[in-house]
Amino acid sequence: KRTLNRGHSLFIMKYSRDLTEEGIDESKTCKTQAHHVRNHYKNSREVGHAIKGMKVGAAVSYLEAVLEFKDAIPFKRHTGGCGRKAMGKQRKVSGSHVGFPVKTCQIYLDLLTNLKANAEAKGLDVDSLVLRHVSTQRAPKTRRRCFRAHGRIAPFMASNAHMSIIAVDEASIVPKAKKTFTANPDRITLAKARTNKRIRVGGGLEASETPAIEA
Repeated sequence: KRTLNRGHSLFIMKYSRDLTEEGIDESKTCKTQAHHVRNHYKNSREVGHAIKGMKVGAAVSYLEAVLEFKDAIPFKRHTGGCGRKAMGKQRKVSGSHVGFPVKTCQIYLDLLTNLKANAEAKGLDVDSLVLRHVSTQRAPKTRRRCFRAHGRIAPFMASNAHMSIIAVDEASIVPKAKKTFTANPDRITLAKARTNKRIRVGGGLEASETPAIEA
């Protein structure tokens, strides 16, 4: 089983989302992150978007099914060069763009393992945790060299990624308030404005008011 690169474990970066501003108690959340991971950024983004909103156990089962090629990851944004597979119909993906990023799924499984350990350390129930925030950002590219013909040297870059996950206890999620709309009687809608501008057919001057035309 693949493990994360422990050489970058000392990099502590700020999370891109603060759930306390949304009314969620900090004691009911747990976090995990990995930085400068040698993995394709585009694959990391698609896998993170696929598991966002799932419970921790459901996300682990889903990623393990992808590793066994029993399920697939939908590619919705970075679809260039992505093949079309019949398994995409199960996920109702536009164009059947799905893939099996094995390395990325293994990294996210490592992150979820660390997330469960952090939750147990804080005394949270792992079965009730929901992945509220899954973020993937581009990391600085690692530069290598590719030696070409005629003495040329071409760049050979690697698109690394930063990953972060924030899970929240399902009971502490504040439901979104419903928007109430009160109609303003003085408000002129677009349909009313068009009606006012419309020229009525007929209804002009009466026959008695029609000016006489001199011969």
